[in-house]
Amino acid sequence: MHKKLIAVFIICIALLSGCRAPENRKPLEGKWHVIGTSQDRDEKVLPDEIEFFRDGTASLPDFSTRKLPFKTTLSEEEKTLLKKNYPDLEGRDVVLILLDPDQRDWLQNAAIFQYTVAGDELSLRPAIRKDPVRYRRISVNGR
Repeated sequence: MHKKLIAVFIICIALLSGCRAPENRKPLEGKWHVIGTSQDRDEKVLPDEIEFFRDGTASLPDFSTRKLPFKTTLSEEEKTLLKKNYPDLEGRDVVLILLDPDQRDWLQNAAIFQYTVAGDELSLRPAIRKDPVRYRRISVNGR
């Protein structure tokens, strides 16, 4: 009986270790279209349409013809720099979008956004702004 309990315990541990928390960027995946016109057209900081892909890239068609890398899991160095420069972002969900894919230095070349996803709505707030830009998820090919 004791061996059976140990075997069941080992199986449970193996199953639980396979159930990792999903990568934070997963809720961002998909195509999004801006809701309303909350952005000043003269100082537009985000495109009207944005798409986040599973491979960790994003499409911002108004700003670049290339897919741009993004990440939501920050290094300790990035967290420290954010805490120093943008203390209001501490403890919040943050996405970094690398504006120049040829420059792999995230600390120097990434745009910083606080984000929240609630159902089919995405709120992206540039670190340098007070107000977020709101998006609604676009259904692509019935998905």
